[in-house]
Amino acid sequence: MQADGLMVFFGTVLIGTGVLFILLAIMFFLRAQGTENPTGKIQSRGVILLGPIPIVWGFGDRGKVLAAVLFVAILSIWILLAFL
Repeated sequence: MQADGLMVFFGTVLIGTGVLFILLAIMFFLRAQGTENPTGKIQSRGVILLGPIPIVWGFGDRGKVLAAVLFVAILSIWILLAFL
């Protein structure tokens, strides 16, 4: 029964940490909106990992290479962990 309580505690801590990170990100985003960009150009880059499948945007032609490298690396780690 002790392990169940410990898992609930760690789950609650992880959820709380995630909510805190989201609130901090929103705060920094709203704070940065007040600053002017002298070039008037806004760029966005990012990577979302859905399992071993990366979704990459904003990197131009290098995005395909980045997505392939991430996919192979994450899939290799998954396969390695599956057989351990």
